[in-house]
Amino acid sequence: GLSHASRPYMVLELVEGTTLRAVLDQRGHLDVPRAVSYAIQLCEAVEACHAAGVLHRDLKPENVLVRGQVLKLTDFGLARDTDPSTSRSQLTQSGQLVGSPQFLSPEQAWGNLDEIDARTDVYGIGAVLYAMLTGQGPHSGSTLFEILEVIASPIPPPSKLNPAVPPWLDGLVGRCLEIDAAKRP
Repeated sequence: GLSHASRPYMVLELVEGTTLRAVLDQRGHLDVPRAVSYAIQLCEAVEACHAAGVLHRDLKPENVLVRGQVLKLTDFGLARDTDPSTSRSQLTQSGQLVGSPQFLSPEQAWGNLDEIDARTDVYGIGAVLYAMLTGQGPHSGSTLFEILEVIASPIPPPSKLNPAVPPWLDGLVGRCLEIDAAKRP
């Protein structure tokens, strides 16, 4: 038999805390300074992923762990290589679109595989920031069919749901959530 020394294993960091979804469910939304602080941390995590050649593709509050003032990005189950020529799959084997409908970018929802790139994760960051500021995702609906009906509609700025959100932050969120990926920061 195999000795313990020759068996493959993984060592992962134990991150205590709760999901951002649980925090939002409890509080409704975050205050603006905390949301901005968390968004900066999320940007840094995604930037590190992209620098390592990985797209996350499933940014949502359920995939962000919160411990005090610190965020950890988790669940890389839908991650893929940033080079579309080496990993183009956006569909499961059964042909079902993967990801969470309320946080899907337009290119993911529409199945435009060749358009999924780092800007898709920028959309995800904007969608998570929107949720932190408003307590809800940028799209209403819980199924892909419902999202496809509204994804091209204008998204109300966060300040419509949370008057504490300043105009500059409305603008930043709006740019992240642009339908045209080329217009995203």
